[in-house]
Amino acid sequence: MMPVCLFAMDELLKIENMFEQETITRRCVLTLQDGAKIHAMLTMPKPKKAMFLEVMEQNFVDKLNKEQPNLKNKVVKCHIMRN
Repeated sequence: MMPVCLFAMDELLKIENMFEQETITRRCVLTLQDGAKIHAMLTMPKPKKAMFLEVMEQNFVDKLNKEQPNLKNKVVKCHIMRN
């Protein structure tokens, strides 16, 4: 009975992903205003055209700080790991 549930869940995920954009996942280090560094997994839509990682990092920082205006410590810098 368990494999049937897992199969159904896999099929449901395939149907949900059919209408969404492809995403990429990268490890990154976020630096906050107070100097704290946080290791995080960054998941974002796959870019339609090639972008430098520095541009991706800056776009992420700008979007995050804009969408979360009440954060106690704003994100100052994001470094996306290369591998």
